Amino acid sequence: MTRCLALLFFFVLAVMPDTALAGRRVALLIGNSDYAKVPRLANPGRDVGLLKQTLQKAGFDAVDTVVDADRAGMIAALRRFQASASGADIAVIYFSGHGIEIGGENYLVPTDAHLTSDRDVQDETLALSRVVESTDGAGQLKLVILDACRNNPFLARMARTRGTRSVGKGLARVEPEGDNVLVAYAAREGSVALDGNGINSPYAQALARYLTQPGLDIRLALGKVRDDVLSATDRQQTPFFNGSLGGDVITLAPAGGGQVAMVPPAEPSPPVEPPPRKQTKFTPLAVPPSLFQNGGAGTMPRMTDPRVWQVVKDVDMPDVIEEFRDRYRDSRDAGAAEERLKQLLGVSELDPLPPPAGERIPAPETECDRIGAAPLDPDTVMRRTRAASSKEIVAACEAALKQYPRERRFMHQLGDALADAGQNDKALGMNLRAGIAGSQGGWISSGRLFKARAGGASNPDGNSSISLTMAWQQPLGSFFFKRGFVEPFERLRGKAGVTRELSKAAAAGDQAANVWIGYMYLFGFNVPKDYAKGMAALDKARLPRPEDTGIHLALMLKTGYGVRQDVKDALEEFGKAQKADNSYATYQLALMYLDGLGVPQNYAAAARMMGDAAVGGDPRSVDDILANFGKWPREYRVVLQQELLKRNLIEGKADGELSPGMTEELRKLAPMPTAPVAAAP
Repeated sequence: MTRCLALLFFFVLAVMPDTALAGRRVALLIGNSDYAKVPRLANPGRDVGLLKQTLQKAGFDAVDTVVDADRAGMIAALRRFQASASGADIAVIYFSGHGIEIGGENYLVPTDAHLTSDRDVQDETLALSRVVESTDGAGQLKLVILDACRNNPFLARMARTRGTRSVGKGLARVEPEGDNVLVAYAAREGSVALDGNGINSPYAQALARYLTQPGLDIRLALGKVRDDVLSATDRQQTPFFNGSLGGDVITLAPAGGGQVAMVPPAEPSPPVEPPPRKQTKFTPLAVPPSLFQNGGAGTMPRMTDPRVWQVVKDVDMPDVIEEFRDRYRDSRDAGAAEERLKQLLGVSELDPLPPPAGERIPAPETECDRIGAAPLDPDTVMRRTRAASSKEIVAACEAALKQYPRERRFMHQLGDALADAGQNDKALGMNLRAGIAGSQGGWISSGRLFKARAGGASNPDGNSSISLTMAWQQPLGSFFFKRGFVEPFERLRGKAGVTRELSKAAAAGDQAANVWIGYMYLFGFNVPKDYAKGMAALDKARLPRPEDTGIHLALMLKTGYGVRQDVKDALEEFGKAQKADNSYATYQLALMYLDGLGVPQNYAAAARMMGDAAVGGDPRSVDDILANFGKWPREYRVVLQQELLKRNLIEGKADGELSPGMTEELRKLAPMPTAPVAAAP
């Protein structure tokens, strides 16, 4: 009888839906539209309704909604939720409305807030930390979602009483404390989210579409939300998230669970009109679409010419061969990798491989990203937030990789920091591991390091060329840089059928083919030079990040390389990129103001922008200061030192002389760039 009951129990388990086995899931949704002292927001109430429907259909045990809550109402709702979340597996809080950042702290604004002064913030709003605290009782996931980065009318009317207290237009990036906490923001740090012209905000639409997709890890879901919002807002709004989750897959709706609310595609918000310009709109060359799918271990890269083993087979680094053995366990070279690893380790048998990993889930942001992010790598999740020495970056990335040992982004960033610290062999090993794991930046840096090993000799058949080729592999050829521009055009010159084949690929949706066509027309390879056709083709290729917009065209316009020289249009393009916090664009503007190129010469403006670029993590600005400081006019040297002193980048006095101590401090700020911005020769 006991045996029969046991069999019956397991049979019931087998046929029960996943949701029946899922732990308790609770949510609190707050939507504030009707503010007492500022204009009404259109969508928060409707956003709450949409997400309530989404979570209920996914089988959430309790979904509490609060609309137009004053401070007392928000506190009461959080207290109720704190009790509800105690003992739950998953606790979710969503807030739609106004938020404000002061002195690096984030606050959510109730409907009865007046905020006539920054002193009122503590008494009239709720700190984000208080909201996160309300999820403390949940065990598996504590998720707080903030659709609260809207352009804030409180800021214009708020009196500032403390000079040292910054007030931001969006929300700040704050690392949440505690385990299993994730905080998702509708827009990147310091920027604003759009309320949208549709029934719901673009962010809420995307959340409803992906948040409860059965079996989808929450980090992947939020990544899909980001992509959706970027598309819906014409790349004006970039959601992000950070937190402290481990390596387990965490889903809001288990595979086979409740239904997901069906949401129509988000309606694009009207784009902000850029200043009028004479040139055709241009979207410049950046890192092409990834060569690798985000497959787990054992998934071969989708390459037309699989040469990974050719690159690594003779490398005397066991970690690199082990990485290949793990990631390429089903490849034709797996046996050769095992034999090579035995040889390197001096053993006759190897330990069994762990089970293959599933779909790659990018690790959350860490200090490795904040101080060592690779600016042009497709895996990059953020900009650097401060300058740091290579020693600091190495330590931060080693810690991140210890916590997330399969994260290729951390391998690549650690590799570049090691190269900057002069540890080239370790740097090569780490970047090769990153490349094997699917990092384009890893292959690029590996190519450079191979070339450095050979004393800078050019070997088109060697590891340097192969590594770079794999980084940029596309169906019709390989992309890699020579002095900033694509080298393989020389190989295409005069070859029959190239333009026709590229046109076919472009018509089939290959963005890289559009890049090739654009540059062929600009530089006159295989076709007569045609500026208009070149710009039109380049406009069809999309960038992975909006902050790079205009950089490549601006460099061409500044120098007259490939196009007619137009320094005023170059200034305009650099200005657009600078507004998106692109530190390289800021550096280029500094040079133009320093030289009086297209603008009246202005040493104060040039110095301010050079300092901003250095703080923003652009290595070329620091390199330029170190190389050319003594050549610049004394007046500029003094104001530049003043700007560097303000930013705590150097110590001493502004006397127009770069002391040994200042030189040493600046050298610590000059990291190795991961991928060059295309620059005219």
